[in-house]
Amino acid sequence: MQNIKLISTTWIKRYKVGSAEKIMFQSFKMTTEEHASNCKRLILVRGTRRKYILLALLLFVPLLVYLYDPYISFHFSGRTQGQPCKLHELDPWDKTLSQYLKTPPPIQCAPTKFSLLYVDEKGILQLNKSAILQYSLTSLKCVYMPIHRIDGDQEIKQDDEIPFVPPIFINNRVFRVLCRNTDSETVYDFIHFNVMTNDSNTRLKNIGYETDDKLSVLFFGLDSASRSHALRKLPKSYKYMKETLGAFDFRGYMKVGLNSFPNVIPMLTGVEHYKYRVENILKAYLDKMPFIWKEQTKGNYVTFFSEDRPDISTMNFLQSGFNKAPVDYYFRPFGLAMHTHKPVIIEPLGKSTWWCYGNKNHYLLQLDYLKRYIAKYTKRLKFSFLWNNQVGHEDFISLGRGDQPLLELLQWMKANGHLERSIVIVGSDHGFRLGGASTTYIGRIENNMPFLMVYIPEVLKSKYPWLQKNLEYNTDKLISPFDIHQTMVDVIEGKFSDQKLETVNTWRTGRSLLSKIPKDRTCADAGIPPQYCTCFDSNTVSVSNPLVVSLAKFAVQHLNFVLDKHKDVCRELTLLNVTDAKVMYTAEGDRDNDHIEREPGFFKRLLGNTETDYSGRYVLMLYTKPNNGLIDVMIDYQKRAADGIHNKMTVIGEPVRANKYGNQSHCLTDTTLRQYCLCNDVTNLDL
Repeated sequence: MQNIKLISTTWIKRYKVGSAEKIMFQSFKMTTEEHASNCKRLILVRGTRRKYILLALLLFVPLLVYLYDPYISFHFSGRTQGQPCKLHELDPWDKTLSQYLKTPPPIQCAPTKFSLLYVDEKGILQLNKSAILQYSLTSLKCVYMPIHRIDGDQEIKQDDEIPFVPPIFINNRVFRVLCRNTDSETVYDFIHFNVMTNDSNTRLKNIGYETDDKLSVLFFGLDSASRSHALRKLPKSYKYMKETLGAFDFRGYMKVGLNSFPNVIPMLTGVEHYKYRVENILKAYLDKMPFIWKEQTKGNYVTFFSEDRPDISTMNFLQSGFNKAPVDYYFRPFGLAMHTHKPVIIEPLGKSTWWCYGNKNHYLLQLDYLKRYIAKYTKRLKFSFLWNNQVGHEDFISLGRGDQPLLELLQWMKANGHLERSIVIVGSDHGFRLGGASTTYIGRIENNMPFLMVYIPEVLKSKYPWLQKNLEYNTDKLISPFDIHQTMVDVIEGKFSDQKLETVNTWRTGRSLLSKIPKDRTCADAGIPPQYCTCFDSNTVSVSNPLVVSLAKFAVQHLNFVLDKHKDVCRELTLLNVTDAKVMYTAEGDRDNDHIEREPGFFKRLLGNTETDYSGRYVLMLYTKPNNGLIDVMIDYQKRAADGIHNKMTVIGEPVRANKYGNQSHCLTDTTLRQYCLCNDVTNLDL
């Protein structure tokens, strides 16, 4: 009789009784042969299932690869705005810029002329005795005329003449002084300002004092200064801020708009400029916009806003400016007065230029106005926003003229204790935009990456030691003008807590520079539109590539389309040539970082698709005629789009003009369209 070995097998079953789960153990016995047979059947079933699953995967994956191109998905699903930023360290001395890096000649403003009168540090109008002797003047008959701002930002009013004998305190912010000699000849006619004029007692009582937690905020802005250009042209100021003051240099600062207005408005309001539709579309006054100087707690800051160039100033160029004076100290009435009256010192000095008012340099006058304001309110809470256009706007090399005066201002502030409880921000809105270096690839990248440095006082770093670490950490993170606004708000409100690192959002998020910026921050989170986001690598494509030519023609069609409503005043554009073409990449290490001209993969070729896919995001530089416009345009190209359209082309953002266009588009007021339009009545294209 055959011995049959019995084995014991235990099965575990689960079942529920009410809400409780019970476990039942069930045991039975079987022979070793039966057990082996069962195991073989189980293994066979499992093996067959695995074969079917593997076969399905082998059939499904090639189909998925064929139908789904991850490169296209990345570039055309909006994810470029959602990818972590890879900052590029630019070489300020790149060889392609060498021909533009020259030293600007000094500005001479009537150097042999000395003013007959001046306003001293106490606000008293004094006679310049040295000048009187030099010009052999025996006696003078002088009058002054107070100058007042008229609502609307465009006009000023001059009062009647008031005779005076110096020294005298003239209790008016702006006034004109006119002096005649014994022969009744005008020997002096000049506009002066007096920051020391008396404020109302009520206003003075509301102005608070600086403390370890309540600090002044002093913003100093230079138009059209990229970080690279500041390193080249502001070396003294940069070195002093970096080495002596210990200021922080933000290398990942990017612009969010074309020119000054769309970059300055986010700094001052924390909101995109185009969201103020009444001010943009209907050209209403800007008074109702939530500027930061209106949002201070209990209004205990004395406010200051100074900008030169009344003709192109940020709030007035193609905008309506302010109906009422927006701040306590508003520089614009003085600027208008300088350009209304021609100065005289012994002899007429001619009309004011954008650099000089008689024997005075505009830039130095603007800095003097700021210094007197700071000195008057020593140890009181101040919010100042100074913006200079002329030094950096008109000429690529002229920024260098701003270095020494800025250095001397910073040195004066430190020597007189004005930095002890003040945060100082020195920055810009964008790089140089039109002509010269901006026509090079490096110049265009620089244009998107403005200059920004921030100083915080030692008293704050001592009280909140994490601020030093946070600011150092943030110097190589992606930031934007929205973050400048949030930083100033936090300072005004005294928010210095060590906030935790936040997650990245898919929408624009203003982040204080005093808190850590996420290292994987995206352009979408920073509020930076795709055409200004320089977070991705790129590869050069031949300008003769048939696809590049097609994209260029499409770009010109787009320009004519947006100008269509104005075709009665603007000429039609055609393509002249393409000077540069690049295709964007993702950050290094990303799975989508493939060459644009890669051959189809194995499975696509296996299924008969041998055609190279050129899909990608292209950036072109092209010339249009007859306006001789150099246009920088970004275009998405999809060989096969998700909506079934083949060879789909989409212009991303607004094409940007890179060379000067002068008065070509005088017939339009739209900031964007002015870049492309050549008015029908313009015959001379000399700029």
